Amino acid sequence: MTPILSPWSRPAPAKARLPKNLCQRVLVVEDELIIGEIAAEALTEAGFEVFTAASAEEAEVILAEVSVDVLFTDINLGGRDGLTWRHQL
Repeated sequence: MTPILSPWSRPAPAKARLPKNLCQRVLVVEDELIIGEIAAEALTEAGFEVFTAASAEEAEVILAEVSVDVLFTDINLGGRDGLTWRHQL
């Protein structure tokens, strides 16, 4: 008897990846680590180059070294909120 595999247990088909120099860069700023990791994983699987930060201060350090195309930020970041911080950039 052959087992029936569900769609969730089958390996995902290989996706064509863009060369790194053509990938858009996304910075995910989220203080809840599991949410940040889920967002980063989904964006990576979609073909984006993803950077993560757990605070506005950590994001500023990353932005001083790397340019990004998209900023994906939480509104309530604990210390500074995402709206005020985003407007300061």
